Amino acid sequence: MSDTPDLENVSSLEDTPIHDQLPSVEEAHANANPNTGYKASRANRIVCYTMFGLVAGAAMLSFLGYSLYNMNQGVVDDDFYSRSYQDNNKNTQQESHQNTNTDVASPAQPVVASRIPEVIEFLLGLSAFEDLHRHHTPQYMAAKWIADEDERQVSLEDRTAFLERYAMSVFYFATNGPNWPLQLNFLSKEHICKWKQIGFGSDDKPRFVGAHCMYGMNVEQIFFPENWLTGEFPNEMNLLEKLELISIYRNPGISGPFPIAMKKLTNLKYLGLHYCDLTGSLPDWLGDLTGLEQLILSNNKLTGTIPASINKLTQLSQLFLDDNKLEGDIKLFEPLGKLENLLLEDNLITGSMDESFLKNLASLQVLDISQNQIDSTIPINLFSLANLSVVDLHENHFHGPIPNVENNNKALEFLALHDNQITGGIPNTMYMLGKLSHLDLSNNTLVGDFPVTMSVNMHLKYLFVANNPFEQGEIPTFISQLTNLKDLSLKGTRRTGTIPDWWHKLPTLTLLDLDDNNLEGEVPESFGQLRELNYLMLNNNQLTGNIPTAMRTLTNLSFLLMERNNLKGGADALCGNDKPPSTFIADCGHETGADEEFPCECCTECCQDDKPCNEFSWIGTVDPIWETRYERLFYQFEKVAKMQSDP
Repeated sequence: MSDTPDLENVSSLEDTPIHDQLPSVEEAHANANPNTGYKASRANRIVCYTMFGLVAGAAMLSFLGYSLYNMNQGVVDDDFYSRSYQDNNKNTQQESHQNTNTDVASPAQPVVASRIPEVIEFLLGLSAFEDLHRHHTPQYMAAKWIADEDERQVSLEDRTAFLERYAMSVFYFATNGPNWPLQLNFLSKEHICKWKQIGFGSDDKPRFVGAHCMYGMNVEQIFFPENWLTGEFPNEMNLLEKLELISIYRNPGISGPFPIAMKKLTNLKYLGLHYCDLTGSLPDWLGDLTGLEQLILSNNKLTGTIPASINKLTQLSQLFLDDNKLEGDIKLFEPLGKLENLLLEDNLITGSMDESFLKNLASLQVLDISQNQIDSTIPINLFSLANLSVVDLHENHFHGPIPNVENNNKALEFLALHDNQITGGIPNTMYMLGKLSHLDLSNNTLVGDFPVTMSVNMHLKYLFVANNPFEQGEIPTFISQLTNLKDLSLKGTRRTGTIPDWWHKLPTLTLLDLDDNNLEGEVPESFGQLRELNYLMLNNNQLTGNIPTAMRTLTNLSFLLMERNNLKGGADALCGNDKPPSTFIADCGHETGADEEFPCECCTECCQDDKPCNEFSWIGTVDPIWETRYERLFYQFEKVAKMQSDP
């Protein structure tokens, strides 16, 4: 039959169930009547017997011919016929047993010959010979299903429809289809354009999950997010010649090398195999898929050198190779002038960037090349790209100064330069980044003072300048004007004087890190108005006095470091809460028999003068990444020895 989707519920003979085509009970009784047929002449009976003999003989010759063919081809599946005979014999015995226990003759059952030999012969050359003749391979199981079990019984003459149905069936068996949480109508009698369901993405927008036909009767998109797929991507997927989109992400059971099936899918525009378990290197023929507009291979185990042919993918707007162990020179991507998002985070990329690199990538919106081995100065035109909203260069070998901002920039929102060897000071022109919300300059060698012009950066939510040898001075007053701040880290920046009392102006502050400075005086009362505060680090300073009773209201405070100060009076203001901090370190240790200077019933660790205690730098380990839209959704800390470089 032609494999055309029954979109209008139009009935046809092919769609009629087989049991509806069988004779009625009355017809069966008439055919089974022992008196019926004896009026025929002896000559008629001879003719009938002769015809029956000819048909049986032809069937036997056909059977022997197929057997000889398989013998000549070296068939691996040598128990196929014996088990087929056993199955047929078993069925015959069951039917005989049923007939001996009933007084009513059963209607005649039509004998349907298996299509497996014909189907396997048709598929030779499209699937490997061994795969088609060994039981339990995805190819054999798909061939067996489509030959004898598929109610739709697509004709071999409808070649494209048959091969697409076969390819999707192989995909089902090759990726552990029977155990998918969503079965998506696979192996149903429906046209493969209906092998799908409606699901909802993280944006709550409905979308089809499964096989999708956009404008015709051929599969153009396959979309399988988080459906417990396992195994390797089968080569038979190259039979889906109209495929434009493949998205199989967050299926960590998908393993093996980069799928060779993609080589023939020249219509592909989107290929997403992120958060799988692909291994090995990227093939050189990847550059032949010149229609690709989006290539997403994040979070696999890909290794080796990125092929130079990738620079032929000039239609790419999205290229995500992050979180692998790929090697190559950053200049390799320079010809890709249509790129909007380039994510190479956490690889082994080397080389240097110059002004021409960014000039050729003028369409960039997101540039994330963090955690690589790039040894370069920062291009002077970094802040000149009109659409660039995210720049993440952290944890490389960038050196030299931060370039000046030449013109008002209303695009850049996220700038992460931490963990490099950047020198000089913070440019006075930083205020011209009018939409900047995230600035991380930590762990460099920046000097000078904080430019007061930064008070104009009213959109700042995250300001990290920790562990830089800035000029010694007080906590900058302009910070009180950054009323949208959520995270502020001034750790190890040579801050002196007292802690100011204007913190009530920063009502959304979640993290405040003043560790490892020379701050003195008392803890300010205005801390009690930071109702959103979760993380407070005041350790390694020279603070005195008591903890303000106003801090009793900090019910969200879960992480508090106060050791290596000169505080008195104890921690009743915090320990009296229904939910005291889950991590609380203070100077509550004392010699046996001595009076406690800072009693703390809820501290998780007590330090004592001149004895080792909490000899670590607490480092936030969760960087904002593209998966969270470069927002910090949660916090996690690890203790790193202070004499070691931070990770």
